[in-house]
Order: sequence, then C-alpha cells, then structure tokens
Amino acid sequence: MRTGLRGQGSRGDGVEAGQSSSSILEIMRNWREDAMKHHLYDTAIFWGDKILSLETGQIAWNDAYNLATAYFLTHRYAQAEHLLRTPLPLAHLEENEEKGKEVNNGTEDADEDSDTKESLEDDHDELNAAVAATHKSSRLPAAMLAKAHAMQQLASDGHSSDPYDEDRDDHMSEDGLHKLDRKRKDRQFTVSGTGTASEGGTSAPGSVAGDLNGDMETDRPRSSARSSRNDKEQKLAMDEVRGSEIAPPDGISLVNVSIPCRYLAAQCMTRQGKYQEALDELSDWKSEHNDLLEQSYKQPSRDGLIKLSSSIWHLKGLIQLHLRNTEEARESFMRSLSLDIKNFESFDHLVRGHLLTATQQWDFIQNLEYVAQAGEDPAQLEALHVVRLLYTARLDKSGRIHAQQAAAARRQLVGIYGLGNSPDVLLGLAEEMFSRMRYEDAYTVTQRIMELCKNHEASLPVHISTMYMIERLRPALYLLAHHLTDADPDMAAGWYAVGCWYFGTKRWLEARKYFSKAVQMDPRFAPGWVAFAHTFAYEGESDQAVISYSTAERNFSANFLIKLFLGMEHLSQGNLTLAELYLTGSAEVWEEDALSRNERGVVAYYSGRMEEAIHLFRSALEAAKDVQQPAKAWISTHLNLAFALRKTGQLPSARQSFLRVLELDPDMGIAYTGVAMCFHGEGEVDEAITWYHRALASDPTDKHANELLSFALQESASRTPTSFMNAADRLIIEADDKRRHVRIEDGSINGLDTGKDPFGIKIESGDQTAAIQNQSSTMDEGTREMTLAEGSASIDMDESY
Repeated sequence: MRTGLRGQGSRGDGVEAGQSSSSILEIMRNWREDAMKHHLYDTAIFWGDKILSLETGQIAWNDAYNLATAYFLTHRYAQAEHLLRTPLPLAHLEENEEKGKEVNNGTEDADEDSDTKESLEDDHDELNAAVAATHKSSRLPAAMLAKAHAMQQLASDGHSSDPYDEDRDDHMSEDGLHKLDRKRKDRQFTVSGTGTASEGGTSAPGSVAGDLNGDMETDRPRSSARSSRNDKEQKLAMDEVRGSEIAPPDGISLVNVSIPCRYLAAQCMTRQGKYQEALDELSDWKSEHNDLLEQSYKQPSRDGLIKLSSSIWHLKGLIQLHLRNTEEARESFMRSLSLDIKNFESFDHLVRGHLLTATQQWDFIQNLEYVAQAGEDPAQLEALHVVRLLYTARLDKSGRIHAQQAAAARRQLVGIYGLGNSPDVLLGLAEEMFSRMRYEDAYTVTQRIMELCKNHEASLPVHISTMYMIERLRPALYLLAHHLTDADPDMAAGWYAVGCWYFGTKRWLEARKYFSKAVQMDPRFAPGWVAFAHTFAYEGESDQAVISYSTAERNFSANFLIKLFLGMEHLSQGNLTLAELYLTGSAEVWEEDALSRNERGVVAYYSGRMEEAIHLFRSALEAAKDVQQPAKAWISTHLNLAFALRKTGQLPSARQSFLRVLELDPDMGIAYTGVAMCFHGEGEVDEAITWYHRALASDPTDKHANELLSFALQESASRTPTSFMNAADRLIIEADDKRRHVRIEDGSINGLDTGKDPFGIKIESGDQTAAIQNQSSTMDEGTREMTLAEGSASIDMDESY
C-alpha cells in the first residue's frame, strides 16, 4: 500500500513519489518529537495533525496516539477523547488507492478541464470575436494599449487567453508605459470620483478624461472575468469538501484496538468530569486483553517498567474518590499498588489520604511482593528494596514501634544509598520530629527541604505547622502565605497558610473562609476539613463543630485525630457516652497519645472511675516527658490528677500536684484553692485559711473559695469539725467544672494547654477557656501536621475556668 502524500498529483514514477513523501513524513515526525522535547506543544500538535492527515498506513494509529497525548498535555481533553474514539479513515484510503489517479490526480485534472472549457467558451463568444477583429484592423494609441496590457496582466496572472493580446504587444512601447505611469501619478480625483477635467465636458482622444474612461471600459470585462474565476474556484473547493468521505461510524477506532488508547481516553473523560462513563470505559475490557494487562501480583513487569494494569486500577481509585466511594477507592489503590509496587501515587493516596489506619498501613506495605516482582534481576531486587525503605520512612508513625522502624529505614537510606538530601526522606524525619512535638527541630528540617525543593507541596503542611507553633515565626508565616498564593493560586496549602495566620489572630470568620477555600481546591486536603471544624469550636458553636467534625470523619475515617476531636467536642457538651466511644476509637490507633489519655481520664472521672482516671492522668504526664515542649503546656493534666487524687482521699499526693501547678503558673488561683482544700481535709484549718486567702488574692471573684473560707473560719472559731469534705465535694462537682483548651497540634497531640500557653491564644467565654497549640497541617501518617485541634478537658472547681 502506497504511503505517499495525498493530492500531490505526481505524473512521474510512483515509487519515487512514494519514497519522497515517506521521507517527508519522517521529517515531520522528527519535528513533532523535537517540539515535544522543547515543550512546544502547540507546534507538536500542528505537525502531528498534518502527519495524521498525510499518513495512510497502519502507522497512523501511532501518530493519532501521539497527537492525542499532545492534546492531553495541553488540557484539550475533549479533542483528545474525540480523536481516540473517532475511526481513522484508513479503509477509505485503501479503497481509493486502487483508483490510482482518481485519488492523486483527480483534483488537477478537474482544474485543467475547467480551464480548457473556459477558454473554449470565451473563444466562441461572438462578442469577443467581434472585438478581436476590430482590434486587429485598427491601430490604437500606445498609451491605451499599454494601459490595457497592464490591466490584463492583473486579471490573468500573466497569461492571457484572449487571441488579440499578441497584437497589443506589437503596438506597445516603453514610451507608452512611461506615459501611462506618469499620467496615473499626476491624476487627481474629485469627490465625485472623476478626474480633474471639467465635469460633463467632452474629452478629446488621448486626454486624461479619455484615458480614465478607457480605464473604466477596460476594467469592467476584466473584473467580471476575475470574479467569475474566483467563484468557480470556490465552488470547486466546496465540491471537494462535500465530496470527501469520512470513515463510517462503525469503523475501527483506537479505543477498540489499543489498551493504552482506551486508558488515555478514560483519563480525558475523568478530567472532563464524566466519571461514570470513564469507569465504564475502564471496566469494559475484552477477555483477550487479560494477558496484556499483567494482572498477577507476583509477576514482574515484562519491560521492567510500571504495569499498565496498575495505572488502570489507580485511575479507577481516583474516579471512585470523585464519586465519594471511599471503600471502593481504597480497594482500587491497594490493588494498583499490589500489581506494581513502583506506583507511588497509589501509595500516596493510601497513606496521605488516610484511607488506611496506621496498623493497616504497616501490615499492607510490609507484605507487598517486593522479591517476586523483582524477578531474577539482582538490580531490580536492589531497586525494589530501596522502594520498600522509602515507603517505610513515609508510613504513619503513631506509636513508638512504628516510629523506630521508620527511623531505621531512614538511616539506611541516608547511610547506604546517600539519600540524605532527598526531600521525601527529609519529610519523613520532619514528620517524626513534629509527631514528638519537637517543633524547632521539625522547622529546621522543613526549612532544609524548602531550600532543596522550593515549595515542596508534600512538606508545606508540616512547614506551615511548625511556623505557626513557633511564635517568633508568625510574621514569616504571613509572608509565606502571600508567597504561596501568588506563586500558585490553585494550591490548597497556600490558602491553608492564609487561614492559619488568621486563626492565630483569633479572626475565626476569615480563617474559616480560607480553610473552606483550601478544601475547594483539594477535596482530599484533610487539614482544611479539620481546621474548618475547629473554627466553630473556637467560637463556641459546639453543634456546628460536631457536624463539621463528623463530615471530616466520613471523608477520612482512618484518621484517629478526627475521632479524638469528636470525642472532645462531645465531652464539652457533657455527652459522656459518645465522648467515650470516639475517644476509645482514637486510642485504638495510638494509645500512647498524651492528649487522648487526658481526655479519657476526664471521662473516667465524671463516670466515677477514679482509679482509672488517676492512671490515665499519670500515664499522660509520663508520655509528655518525651516531647519538646514547655512543661506549662501540661498544667491541665497536673490539675486533673490533683482533683482525682483529692477525690479518692489521697490528700498529700493531691497537695503535691497542686503545688506543681503553682510552680508552673503562680497566678493560677484554682491551685491555691486546691492546696487549701487538702490542708482543710487533713484538719490543718489555720493553714487552710492562709491558702484560701492566697486564692482570693489571686482571684477575688472566686465564689467557691469564699464559701470554703467561710467554712474554715467557722470551724476555726468553734473548733468543732464540720462536714467540710461533703460541702467541698458538693461545691466542686456540682459546678460542672470543666475547662477546655482548644489548640492547634499535630497528628498525635501530646500536650495540654494552659490558660497562658506560650504556643497559643487564651480565649475565655463563660466557663470555658480555649488555648491554641499547634497541630501539623497534613495530618499525615500520624505526624503532627497542623489540624487545629481542640484542647484538653480539665476538671476544675471554678466555672469561670
């Protein structure tokens, strides 16, 4: 089958013409490929379209795929899909190939026949024949002959079909041409369009007016002939368009014969929002394609590259996420990664997208078929071992064992493979530092990442979180937010940074606005969802906060932090049953989390399980020793432990806990009252009166301290014991003495805020206090990324707290 250019009409050797056209196509293909390398996509599309029009062989399928790829890269998804789904006109061209000249030379022959017919019609025209005879028998002035010849040249492109042109040439001289040019330059026109000769006057032969009249008379037939020729050319062009055939709609299209083409078509449909159609396109595979898809988990890739079947399942997972089918999306991503371990995007969606819990992540990633997919190639085995270490370093680090395994993998990547400056490896270290509340160290690592890879998107949430957590970096956070939104307005992390800055200034409405915008940019941006809910919690809109947290929990069901926040919000509402349900679910993921232990201790306290509450408070303080955070951040836990100990009659231990609170914050009046209560309970009334006075000096509005001081004074005056313990219990417990500390913190939340938290903001509304600490923003793998967490509940005797 000939692969020559269509419509060239070569009358020479057909083989030579075919070779020439084939070489032209190869040259054009080189232009297209080079344009793609230079990122000149429109140039690649231009030449790709011409190649596809000229190529008539089976190789046109490859040309169509390359053109569709260029369309896809330039976001012209509808054009790419149409090209892939439209049958190529190969069969039509093969049928026309047998006709030979009808395809190649038909257009030229039709043009020649039309010209010949025109000439014959003109020659037989009686009027033209009479005019020609008249000119032959007469001798016109040279100026008129020159003028007529010039007009004829313009009308006929240098070749005349009139029989009297040669006679005109015989009578024309150079002098006549010079006179014609001079007269045209000197000619002046009036408004009416006539020459400078007197209007209405009779022009003598050879005058300017006579020449003009001669021009007009000569132009009329020439303009008419030129217009007629243009009309005929346009008619021929339109007839060619109408007569050209397009392949029938039931012909062969690329999506029916090529798996990569069908995959690309599904990608285009997904970008256009046609999710169900794209899912049907990916699911409708013929059985004979199963071998090509490489569906075995233990089978190595034939070419050592990423299996197409893995990419197909990854695309299915993306579509299911758009359709909000989280379970199906998780299964698709897991199957994609199982088919080919090298598919990092599936891993990223499973881990950063919180589709798997921490335990599920470790079990699934560590049990993938690394050795089987390497085959017998030692180099492949070594490469997949590196992949395993990279994935391990990025897994959720909730819990000490997981954190230790991730650290061991990171040490191998740095020490053996020299990946110490890889942003992804450093990100794992930054996440671990933040998960341990070592904010200065985390900022040092994220700052290095930004120097190595500016605006590294995966690291930005942790970077923003550490900058918020470190108060001296708040101005830098403001500048970073402006930079990110200017550099890439479509990046969710940029608007999240703006929201965090407003959050730090207690402007909840503006913060909520920008958190919402971040979620609109990326519906799978977990920090935005949680931060949005926190703005309601800060404003005291508890019902709205519960609704927002519940929405986030549905989207990211594997994230234990959201369960923790839901439990804390229900606790603030006094709903102990739901609070315990969510807090227990959070503890199943990371039992060692200090904040989770404190919250569960508060639930146990109000449920009457004092020994359990004491154990949880003490274990929370024990976990807090490992964090890089001021001790003042844990005042609430010390205070809770003191009240639980006093409740069980362990007064000396309770007094020591109250004194520890005063060491951390000497202005906390409730601690003075607690110490006084312990002395009063031990019978040391005079010492108790002294501490009651100190409590009132710290907070003169403390009505409970006033009432207890009255009891102590009465007892001191009468020296007869009163039912002090019962009265104190009634005053303390009936007050519903809870204090909330709402804060920003990272994935594992290990600290409790105080009323004057150096990492946050104190907000008082009625009987509640909210203080901000930091929580890291991506909520990645249990690392502390800014999720605007709520604060810890504490047990107080004073409702003003």
